[in-house]
Amino acid sequence: MTVPSKDPAEILEIWAAMEESIRRYTAERRGRIGDFCERHHGWRGMWRIHSESVKEDFVTNPLNLLWALPYALLRSAVEWIRRLGWLAPSEWFKSVPAKFKTGSQKRIEWLLITEVLELPYGHGSWQASREGLAEEFLRHPKLSGLRGQPEWESLLHTPPELWQNELRADAAERSAAADLASGGATLAAGWFLFGRAALSVFGMGEQYARQSVREEAVRKFSLGPIHFGPKVDQKLGSLYYDLFPTHPTQAQIWIGTAVIMLGVAVLSLLLHALLDPLYQSLGLHEVRLQRFLDRLEARLLEHVRANLSPRMLANRST
Repeated sequence: MTVPSKDPAEILEIWAAMEESIRRYTAERRGRIGDFCERHHGWRGMWRIHSESVKEDFVTNPLNLLWALPYALLRSAVEWIRRLGWLAPSEWFKSVPAKFKTGSQKRIEWLLITEVLELPYGHGSWQASREGLAEEFLRHPKLSGLRGQPEWESLLHTPPELWQNELRADAAERSAAADLASGGATLAAGWFLFGRAALSVFGMGEQYARQSVREEAVRKFSLGPIHFGPKVDQKLGSLYYDLFPTHPTQAQIWIGTAVIMLGVAVLSLLLHALLDPLYQSLGLHEVRLQRFLDRLEARLLEHVRANLSPRMLANRST
């Protein structure tokens, strides 16, 4: 391998070698997708992942339900500010997550990075340092001599934001199953408990609090010293509170909402654990990951082009 010079022909050869290495890297990763999906998106793999992350999921699922309304209001406010000509909040809002990743989503992402992509990753105790793409570059005879040369470091060691952006796009697609499960759980809870599928979590919380307060009042109802027996007293109480409804306190409404959120979280976890293997049986996970690799390959090729085109033009002008 000759040391790269300012010769445009030399840069063209390096360019071609990098593109060849990128395509070879992504082609080899595509070959891993089938086995990856079978092991981690099938029934056994998905139940294992959910069981390992169930504690974190119990926190993040209700948190996502709580965050939905503030996020929507914040997005509307930022949009109005943008229309008035102030663009800074719009740029800041891009970094605000629409949802918080659940434990199972983080685990799947970790497995994808370490088993398929083999790229550097760090999140708490999860640390991976292998650079599969850099290894592919350095296996090419035309590129192996570039090791240790500062002017080529940014190309040999791909900036993490390149593949992290595509990973976020893939996570958004993956979260569709979780969104479907959460929405299905909310609709099912509203219909089963209150006969109204259109109720939100907050609406169900208020309804639950009202029912709880009314049932407690009916159970304790009496006409002073006059008693007709528990069943008759409760029927009279039911008639009385139909005419004069009870009203829960704000604290009781919040407690009722928390109970409903916990129930919806449990139901959505179960539905998600069922939906994911169903998607796998239909081949949807493999199709999604193939699209992810297509986008990643395009980004990597564009990164090489954006770095080497200016060098070509600069060398031709000298």
